[in-house]
Amino acid sequence: MTDADITPEAALVRFVEGLGLVITATGTRGEYVVGETPDELASAGMRVCLDNELLVEYLRRLDETPDATAGLSPLAMVEIHLEEALLVDSVENPTEAVGVRRADNGRVEWFWQRRRSTTPRRSPYPGVDPAPLEWRAEPPE
Repeated sequence: MTDADITPEAALVRFVEGLGLVITATGTRGEYVVGETPDELASAGMRVCLDNELLVEYLRRLDETPDATAGLSPLAMVEIHLEEALLVDSVENPTEAVGVRRADNGRVEWFWQRRRSTTPRRSPYPGVDPAPLEWRAEPPE
């Protein structure tokens, strides 16, 4: 098998391993748990959803969307988002889950779910409530 024959799911699992993280399949199709050590997997591992069928659909849509990847391949763009979510250094609201899923509207979307902080967020802009601010990989429709 050559690198050209590898599925997006397998490529991303290999990518996560290349970051020095431990990644283990949960038994549910396309679902993994990721942590820095095997012990962390059992206690507070992050859930990563890399269902190959959904990934292929998501990557195809990225490839067909002008300027969605800023000149990178769709897979490289997903690697960047995945690395950011897995390596974010946040004690206040660490990553709980990241990956692809089917949204309520039927389209596949990239998501990044973080544990809610118990510390109130302060807005960097006076008079702006930070509560509705949300990071999204896709523009709202």
